[in-house]
Amino acid sequence: MNSRLNAFKAKFLNHRVQANRRKLAAQLRNQKIGQKLNIAFGVLMVMTFLVIGRNYLGGREAQVNINRTQSIRVPTVLASAQAQANLLKMLSQVRAYIATGDPEYRYRYQESRQKFEADLAQMEALANHSASDIRDRVGKLKQTYQIWSELPDQLIALRDNLLENQPALKLLDNQGKNRLLLFSER
Repeated sequence: MNSRLNAFKAKFLNHRVQANRRKLAAQLRNQKIGQKLNIAFGVLMVMTFLVIGRNYLGGREAQVNINRTQSIRVPTVLASAQAQANLLKMLSQVRAYIATGDPEYRYRYQESRQKFEADLAQMEALANHSASDIRDRVGKLKQTYQIWSELPDQLIALRDNLLENQPALKLLDNQGKNRLLLFSER
């Protein structure tokens, strides 16, 4: 039943639109050439102003996006890239210190750590002006870093304590002295 009613409405509306078009065409045919040219020029001017308005609004929107990109996104991306580079330096220097024990790597690790923490603070400041998902990501990164930042100090302390990082040496130190004393007393 509804489909028949909808079909009837569509047919009726189509018929009215066709009638209005015919009436408008008849009115245009009966006008003088000067009036027809004036109407055409008016329609042309309206179309021109619509195109100009659309271009103006599109240009403003593009300018806003460009300004937002320059003021927020570019510094955020640069800070993120710098932070990532400093984090990778930190990791490699901790590994190098653990492998070699060279104090230069430990010093470089501290420098990279300070730079990374400065980059993290900069990213956090920039994230305050960004969307909530970016703030959440920076917050999660900061939490993860705080948990991780305890590990390198523990690894460095373990590297510096030979008795703790070499179980055989610890065993020799604890039990070897006792046996050496027993052997020397005989």
